[in-house]
Amino acid sequence: MVITTLRRIPEAVINDPEMMSALIKPMRADVEILETYRPEAPVRLACPTTLLGGEDDPVVRPDLLERWASHVHAFVPVLLPGGHFYFRKSLPVLIDLVVSTLRPVLRAMPR
Repeated sequence: MVITTLRRIPEAVINDPEMMSALIKPMRADVEILETYRPEAPVRLACPTTLLGGEDDPVVRPDLLERWASHVHAFVPVLLPGGHFYFRKSLPVLIDLVVSTLRPVLRAMPR
């Protein structure tokens, strides 16, 4: 798992001791969660959910987003151009999506 994770990190980052020092703890935590987390019971969110993913993500393939259907009341899968770090290429689209999704919720909130 760690080797797979390292392959996705740019070589410039791997060769930068300061950058790797900042990343190593979060990477270890990610690996620990992946290896040890087991949910106690199925959880189903009662709110509509937007699931975001990269069209070309080799880690979280678009078909894996469909697995969320059993955990949420209603969901909208949105695939954005790019891989696992799709947000780098799609940041303006992502921001517009978040704003357009939250705007009606914020308007409905009491002031």
